[in-house]
This record gives sequence, structure tokens and C-alpha cells, in this order.
Amino acid sequence: MHGGIPKGAGYYHFNVTLFDEETRAPITDAKVEAELKWPGMSSTTTKLEPMVYGYGSYGTYIKPHPGTSNQIILRITWPEHPPVETRFEYTFD
Repeated sequence: MHGGIPKGAGYYHFNVTLFDEETRAPITDAKVEAELKWPGMSSTTTKLEPMVYGYGSYGTYIKPHPGTSNQIILRITWPEHPPVETRFEYTFD
């Protein structure tokens, strides 16, 4: 999955599952990207890959800065639909 679990400590599996709002069907042909931003520090962007076992699920491994507020920006593009961007914050242990 996603090239295997990375070596070393501090990695998390990041997973997003998408459903069509009208039909409730899983979205299997989206392009999903996540950007992690750390206040006053750098940021990193990664593409999420389709999950083999979860229709409409996309994932990757991330290595956030522990103990600090991480802003996660999720960008989704889906054929014949406008792009979607959402943001949320999370502090990893």
C-alpha cells in the first residue's frame, strides 16, 4: 500500500473517503492532494493514492511535526466538477 510503510517513527496513514452528494456513490476517479503546513515552518504536499480495498478511499503516509498545530489543506479534483479545497487543523501527539 502506497509503496509500503515508511521506515522510521512518526508516520501516520492519512485516509480520505469521498462520496457523491447526490447519488451517495463512492467517487473513484478523483485526484486528491494534501498539504501539511506548520506555522512559521515549512510545508509539504503529497498526492493521495486510491485505496485497493475501499471504493472512494484515497490515502498516503504523512510525517507531521508532533506537538504543534498542523494545518491540513485537502484539494480534490473530479472530472466534470469544480475543484474543492477544504482546510482543518490537527495536533498530532
